[in-house]
Amino acid sequence: MRLLAFVAVLIPVTAAGRLGGIDMNRACRDQYGGGWVAYVQNSGCSGWKCVPGPGNGEATPRGVDTPRACGNQYGSGAYALCYSGEYDWSCFRD
Repeated sequence: MRLLAFVAVLIPVTAAGRLGGIDMNRACRDQYGGGWVAYVQNSGCSGWKCVPGPGNGEATPRGVDTPRACGNQYGSGAYALCYSGEYDWSCFRD
């Protein structure tokens, strides 16, 4: 009897195109102005919000445009994915 052995290495398809995480404070500044900062309002992928920083007035929290943030940070063709929670955002390019 002859036994054949082989090793399979499984690499997620998206891993090869991962560029890095999203700088949420930068995203808020880019999208709403220099005084805006990011904070986590609730858990989950939609938990990040932007608000004016201290001394910059009151405003209703606004969402973070994550596809735009990836494009601003990593250039054209970058896109955003969130897997399970507010700290699981990453940018990718195919």
